[in-house]
Amino acid sequence: MLFLVIKASVDFFLARQNQCINSTYFGTADWDQGCFGTAVAWDVSAFFKIPDEIASEDAGPLMCGGATVWDPLYGAGVRPGSRVGVIGIGGLGHLAIQFASKIGMEVVVFSSSESKAQEAFGFGASEFHITSEVEKFGSIVKVDVLLITANTLPDLNLSIFAQAI
Repeated sequence: MLFLVIKASVDFFLARQNQCINSTYFGTADWDQGCFGTAVAWDVSAFFKIPDEIASEDAGPLMCGGATVWDPLYGAGVRPGSRVGVIGIGGLGHLAIQFASKIGMEVVVFSSSESKAQEAFGFGASEFHITSEVEKFGSIVKVDVLLITANTLPDLNLSIFAQAI
């Protein structure tokens, strides 16, 4: 799934896809990775204990999706009070809205569907903006960082996003 971070400033954008450091992919760099093994050896420093009150099936999504969302937030250096934009209110978007709002950031959500507004506000969004059939936003304050958690990359050249970032 595509996940980009765009850090807004006066004259430039910094965009990157969030991937694991030194990642390798089965079939291209490491023929030993896969799911057909009966045992595995891992460096124990890469593990941490899941609290007893959290079931493994509930912790699983936070291990992958949570890290995918947390790393760009942390890496962008945003702090309480920062304005964070989120495009896409699916699994990663849900986590992005919750993490950012719990940290004390203003979360500005962009969605093509009005039906996601209640959900976004329930997760802690401060603002909600519909992007479909909109040529220009009213008066929106720019965001410091824009997290794109949608399954497609939006056209950021559209005037509606140029205003926000």
